[in-house]
Amino acid sequence: MAAGVEWSGVNSTGSADHNDPGHVYFYMENLLKKHWYAIYNELKERWPDLTQSDLEYIFGEKKRLVEIVKRRRHISAQEASRDVDEFVATLNIHQRITAIKS
Repeated sequence: MAAGVEWSGVNSTGSADHNDPGHVYFYMENLLKKHWYAIYNELKERWPDLTQSDLEYIFGEKKRLVEIVKRRRHISAQEASRDVDEFVATLNIHQRITAIKS
C-alpha cells in the first residue's frame, strides 16, 4: 500500500475487512459514485435546489455532496452529513443491482 494513503475497510493482507465500519462507508461511497447518473432524479427530488453544475461537481463524491447540501440548505456540516447518509440509506442500491442482474 502507498505511504500516506488510508485504505479504510482493507486489512493488512489487502483484503476487504467486513468487520471494519470503514469498509461499509468505503463500499457505499463507491456505490454512490458508480450509480451516480442512475440516481440523478432522486437527488433532484431530495434536494431540488441542486443545479446541474452542482451535480457535475459532486459526481458521486460524498464529501462534495455534503458540502453542497450544507451550502444550499444553509445547515451545519453535521446536519448535511446526516441528511446525505439518510438519502444513501434509502437508495437500496443492493436491491437495484440484484434486479438488474435478474
